[in-house]
This record gives sequence, C-alpha cells and structure tokens, in this order.
Amino acid sequence: MNAPDTRTAILDLAEELVRSRSFNAFSYQDLADGIGIRKASVHYHFQTKEDLGVALVERLRRQAVAWASSLMERNVSPLEKLDAYFEFQAESVSSKGMICPHGALGAEYNALPERVQESYIEFLEQIQTWLTSLLRKGQAQGVFVDNVPPEDQAALIQSAIQGALQLSRASGKQQRFYAVVKGLRDHVLRPAES
Repeated sequence: MNAPDTRTAILDLAEELVRSRSFNAFSYQDLADGIGIRKASVHYHFQTKEDLGVALVERLRRQAVAWASSLMERNVSPLEKLDAYFEFQAESVSSKGMICPHGALGAEYNALPERVQESYIEFLEQIQTWLTSLLRKGQAQGVFVDNVPPEDQAALIQSAIQGALQLSRASGKQQRFYAVVKGLRDHVLRPAES
C-alpha cells in the first residue's frame, strides 16, 4: 500500500471507529491491526492522535462542504434541500451501531484533545451557518414559519437531529429518528400560513 493510500485507509478506519466506538476508545494499534500495517506506519502519517483527530474532522468538514455545495446548486425548494439534509443524516441510522461522526465527537467533546475540539467547533459552526442560510431563504419564500429566528431554528434542528441519532442508536429503534424529523417538519418548520 503506498503512502497516500495508507493515509486514506487510516482515516477511513478512524472514522469507522469513531462512529462505532468513539474517538477515545481506539488506539493506533487498533488502526494498525485493522489495516494490516505496523503501528509506526500510523505514526508516520499522524504523529499524534490529536493530529489524526484534526485531519479526520477536516476531512469530514470538506466532505460536508462539497455535499452542501452540490445540494445548493440543485434547483429545488428550501424544504426539499432540508429534507435532503435529513436524509443525509438518516444514513447513520441505517448503519448498524453507527452514528454520524460529528454526533459521536460531540458526545465526548470534553475528552477530546484541544485542537480536535477547535476543529469540531468550526465544523459545527459551518453546519449552523449553512442551515441558517437555508432556513432564512425558506422563510423569505414563505416555505417555513417566520416567527422564529433562522439561527434558533438551525440550532434546534442540529440538536434535535443529534439527539435523535443518539436515541435511535441506543434503543435500536430507527423509527425514533424519523419521528423526530416528522416532528420538526410538522411543528417547527411547518409552512407559513397563507
């Protein structure tokens, strides 16, 4: 396996382990064993676990930005874009025993290394900004209620979705995630009255 492929394989496995265990529940030895390389090879690419965590969050952030950019280019309504966000998050529900990576990192935020915390907060703020922009456009078009500031709606959506993912994972009941999404759509984001 060449160097770029090894780096990618390490990040892929690290993401899987974060989603299934947590950031602090795996070691470099777990990564080495899972990929079939020496532990020193993991250290070659990521000198410290903090370096690995920052690289992982940055990769997740870039993926989210690319996904959001492609979605915003589509000629669909704000509600359809928001539904696409819910569907994107729902992929974690269908992954047995997994949770979205930023939800997993958030659950152990206080135990993360400082630079990983900083990268994580930047990632969350980027999601908040994107959701706020989408909700603001939807309010301007009369698609969503406009009696709640879009920043507050975005925070509510982020926290409700993360909570729903945790609840679904812990209970093993996927329908709990979808019940929260339905509640958001019906009671928080319902179309503005005409």
